[in-house]
Amino acid sequence: MKWFLACALLAGCGRKAKLSPELDVPGSAEDVTQVRAGEVIETGARWSGGGLCLDIPADWDARGSGNGVLGTLRHEPSGVDITVVEYVDEEPLNERSGYKLEFEDQSAYRTISLFHDGGTRTWTSNEPDGPTLKEWFGTVGSHRVHLEVVLPFGRVIQGTRAVETLFAALKTTC
Repeated sequence: MKWFLACALLAGCGRKAKLSPELDVPGSAEDVTQVRAGEVIETGARWSGGGLCLDIPADWDARGSGNGVLGTLRHEPSGVDITVVEYVDEEPLNERSGYKLEFEDQSAYRTISLFHDGGTRTWTSNEPDGPTLKEWFGTVGSHRVHLEVVLPFGRVIQGTRAVETLFAALKTTC
């Protein structure tokens, strides 16, 4: 239940964002499947949104989303949740209820290589056994994209390894 609340927090209740009720998940250039909000994206399927493309790896569950949230992923073995958000006309959240900003870099520290003008933030929970939130952000083509990660308490190292593997699989073309 905690992960769901954290994902809802990261999804930004009340946030104005580009409405994208469907996500392209091409199996090949000729076969494009539309995934509606909440529908499961199968392991091995190809997901794309916000200028990014990803073949969903094993051990990851993915779902389509909407209202600026391009998709959500969950790594069951580590309990990590990732929300992919595209910001259009508004600015990303600079405060998180129940969390303290511990680290922020607006330039090149720990960025994702596909992101231009990227950066990162790390938030810790005000609760001693709460999750850690990590956020990577930048521009991909004309898209302002944020990858918002919830790392469960006690699983930061395992979760970070899973996230790094997933981020390495991201590309800009399918």
